[in-house]
Amino acid sequence: MTVINQEIDLDGFVNQVAQNLIKNLKSEHTEVQNIFDHLLKRKGKMFRPSLLYLSTKITSGNIDDALEVATASEMIHIASLVHDDIIDNSEIRRGLPTINSNWGNKIGILIGDNLFADAFTLLTPYEKKEILFTFTQAISKMCQGEIIQLKHAFNPQKSLDTYFKIIEYKTASLLAACCKSGGLISNAPDYQINSLYLFGIHLGRAYQIIDDLLDYLANDKDEKPRGKDLSEGNITLPAIYTLQEKQDLGYEFKNYWNNRDKECYMSILEQITYSNSIKKTLNTAKNEVLYAQQAIKQLPHNKYQDSLFEISNKILKQVNKYSY
Repeated sequence: MTVINQEIDLDGFVNQVAQNLIKNLKSEHTEVQNIFDHLLKRKGKMFRPSLLYLSTKITSGNIDDALEVATASEMIHIASLVHDDIIDNSEIRRGLPTINSNWGNKIGILIGDNLFADAFTLLTPYEKKEILFTFTQAISKMCQGEIIQLKHAFNPQKSLDTYFKIIEYKTASLLAACCKSGGLISNAPDYQINSLYLFGIHLGRAYQIIDDLLDYLANDKDEKPRGKDLSEGNITLPAIYTLQEKQDLGYEFKNYWNNRDKECYMSILEQITYSNSIKKTLNTAKNEVLYAQQAIKQLPHNKYQDSLFEISNKILKQVNKYSY
């Protein structure tokens, strides 16, 4: 196990994870290594390793024990993105061609599977097998969430319950696994581990709600084009709230999906953007952040708790640059 300074700060830890990724994503076969190298060119936010670090530190855990778990969490995240790009037929990810775009879907599936296997290799040596179980459960939920989303694609009658189930499974489950694992590494009391898990769930829900909201607020300067979810038949919270008030709008959705009429597309976007659903969606995200913060109030009050609060508040600040 790699030994790192117990007093290392978050940036230092994230750098260690980045180096550990390079160390572990190795293959003796050039054709495989080229793909790993391509993936490593994408500089991710390391959001999940950051949560694991803070969750370990807030419960006074040994940060040496967190490095391999954090690296595994990032591998799982990268694997899920590779598979997502195949499902969504995406060609660009973080400014670079996707694996499926460069090497095809079959290789993309296999590389994603390889990353999952590499993650399990890092997790299996831990005596506390609940860490491995926590991540395998998260992966299972991520897969189920994607299936549910695909089954409800192009469905204007998609319910709130279905939407929240999808975002909890697809997005929040992995964040919650990272937070919970920090408590497990620390051998924290059950109530603290549960608090961290709930923090991750509500943080993940807020994170995805804001991401879905930004899809309707995006402009030409943003990487994700405005209305991408609508175009792909993914009914998210702003659309669900609008459809609750304007049920006839469902016919416009179907008309657009069937005919891909530009005027119909713009009409739907405008009706959603200038409805009460935007503020309603933002308020829902704010409530999720409050639930997340409430969950960790009973944990030790220290700079790591402050950092978790700051991370949750930062999610909401993403919408500040937009007028609505």
